[in-house]
Amino acid sequence: MISFFKSFIYKENKRNTLRLYNSWQQAKKTMIKNLISDLVHKTISLSEALTRAKLISLEIDNDTFRDWLKRELEGYNYDDKDLPTYRQIYSPLYLEVVVRNGQTMTYQVFAPEDVSKEERQILETHRELGPITTIEKLIDDLTGSTARMNIPNKLHQTLYQFLTTQEKAQIKIYQARLSNCYREVNKIQLSNVIEMTKQKLIDTLAEFHKQFPTLMDDFKPNKVESEKLQNIVTTNIYGGTNPMNVAVGENITQSDIVFNITTEQKEQLKEFGIEEEQIAELETINNENPKGSESRKTKIFGWLGKVSASLASRGIYDSIPELTEFIGSIV
Repeated sequence: MISFFKSFIYKENKRNTLRLYNSWQQAKKTMIKNLISDLVHKTISLSEALTRAKLISLEIDNDTFRDWLKRELEGYNYDDKDLPTYRQIYSPLYLEVVVRNGQTMTYQVFAPEDVSKEERQILETHRELGPITTIEKLIDDLTGSTARMNIPNKLHQTLYQFLTTQEKAQIKIYQARLSNCYREVNKIQLSNVIEMTKQKLIDTLAEFHKQFPTLMDDFKPNKVESEKLQNIVTTNIYGGTNPMNVAVGENITQSDIVFNITTEQKEQLKEFGIEEEQIAELETINNENPKGSESRKTKIFGWLGKVSASLASRGIYDSIPELTEFIGSIV
């Protein structure tokens, strides 16, 4: 009797294992298509989608795709050269002081003309390095239109030096003390980080599904297929530029390319709500600074910040993500 039960249990376990295996194989075949559908219909968060995409990365064995997923899920390093342009957000910097009666006065910190590139970058740009999960939570928790990013206390005195002589004199007269320093980042710009990342993931997965219908069916790419997969990843995530090539300088001549704003693009900017004078200012920045230069990048992001604030003040919020994407294409 005991041997009969042992045999029965063994056979039942074997059948269950086989059913689970077949179920998993079937799920694998539709994994990419289902993931795209869930993203498009917003039934899952982007962080959940990126996590599920890690299973796909195991099948294609592509380091570039795997590293991108890791950065988006775990965060970027401050000096990461692959930090997307839409994660480099123009962000006003403010210094708060408190006078004796407890009143608070706020001063915006501007970068002087003679500061170094590194100092200007620090003063004018918020580098959003956080994992997608953190950004999603920050957006959900926001009650207003902007997020406040506090600056460490040890930097307050350094930033105080960038105030004007008149502002410093006013603080001295009121015998005020430095109390806080922070950045303001627009909620729309944070949402744009999520949207741009989602679109990159969707486009990459869609191309995987189109070019390799059997990708999740015990797919073992040969050399040609591996190169094709690499091209899909670099085209959809890095705009066709292999980050490994950039690191060794193979694409360095790209910095000499001059990008001209076409009549069609000017009309597109007008549809976003951009005024003639603002378009003219962008053209001047574009024409006077070579593509790839730090000065051009800094000035264009500065322009984007001012124009985004202008659009927001006029209640034109929907155009800001599209404008940010447009700027990302020319920086």
